[in-house]
Amino acid sequence: HSSEILILLDEMRKSYLGHFGSSQMKNHGSSAHYIEHISTTHVLYDRWALEKIGGFNPLLKSSAEDLDLSLRLRSHGYKLQFIPQSFVWHEQVTAWSQWIKKAFRNGIWQTRLIAYNPFILRTRRPWPGILLLFLIFFPTAIIGFFGVLYGLIIFGICSFSKLNTKLKFKLFFLFLVTHALYAFGEMFGLVLAVWDKLPISTKD
Repeated sequence: HSSEILILLDEMRKSYLGHFGSSQMKNHGSSAHYIEHISTTHVLYDRWALEKIGGFNPLLKSSAEDLDLSLRLRSHGYKLQFIPQSFVWHEQVTAWSQWIKKAFRNGIWQTRLIAYNPFILRTRRPWPGILLLFLIFFPTAIIGFFGVLYGLIIFGICSFSKLNTKLKFKLFFLFLVTHALYAFGEMFGLVLAVWDKLPISTKD
């Protein structure tokens, strides 16, 4: 029996605005293929490869450690392969409160990851930068225009969902909450990075 939040998350990740190209969030289909990132919740590594790149970054303790590892493995020429026949049991979030904390925490650690690996900054996750630019440099009218446009796009995605009407509205709310928490988490992570005086990068 799936909880409501798991049903909504599964529906959200069907659209690009639900996963933003994240290998961990999107559906990879039924055929084996190479991907850019594998979560440590379901992965097998060659020990000698991990030893060669220096293993996990001990400064990334609770999130983004697997993305950091995937990036460094690929930068050394290794490939990560998705195997659809593999099967794992992994405890998922089962409540809204758990997802809220997770989304905010992921935003924080994404920024800290970028602080250690500035070359991975990707334009497909521009929420914090866009939000800050809108709040600082643009007038309220433009903020309102993009806010309405964003809302209409998300509403359209939810409208085409096969969920019932009640769950469609909850899905719309989940999109808004997830994006907002991720953005504010990244901004908070930026503050922490400056406060902690994190290094620009770490050696392998």
